[in-house]
Amino acid sequence: FTLPAVHPDALLAWTASADVSIIPLPAVSLNQRRSTPNKFWESLAAGTPVVLGPGLEAMEPIVREHALGGIAVSLGSEDLAAALAAVLDRPLEVRQAEGQRIAALAAERFAWPAAARTYRDLLATLIAPAAEASGSPEAAP
Repeated sequence: FTLPAVHPDALLAWTASADVSIIPLPAVSLNQRRSTPNKFWESLAAGTPVVLGPGLEAMEPIVREHALGGIAVSLGSEDLAAALAAVLDRPLEVRQAEGQRIAALAAERFAWPAAARTYRDLLATLIAPAAEASGSPEAAP
C-alpha cells in the first residue's frame, strides 16, 4: 500500500517510524546505477536502515562500508525478502541501537555541514592554483 503525502517538515519523522526503507531500483541505466534518490538520504538521516536492489553502484559502497542495511542478490521477491529479513530479524534493542548509529553517522558524514566542508575544500584546491597563476589576490576562498 502507499501512504498519503505528508508535508516535507513531517517527512523525517515518518521515515524514522519505518523499520526499513527498501529501494528496489532496477540498475538498467547509468542514471539508475549512479543515482542516490532522496529517499536513500532521508532514510539515513532518520536512522532507518536501507535495503537496495543489486547493481546500484553509487549506493552499494556506502551501504556496505558503513553497514547501513542490506543489498538483495536480485530484485526477485525471495531475494528482496531475504535481504529484508537479514535487517529485520534481529532483536529490537539491536535494531534501535543500529538506527541511532545510522542517524549519528548520517549527521556526521552525509548532512549538509559535512558536505559543505568537503565542497569548500575542493573549491579551495581548484581556485587557489588558478588565482596564483593569474596573480589574483583571491588565492584562497
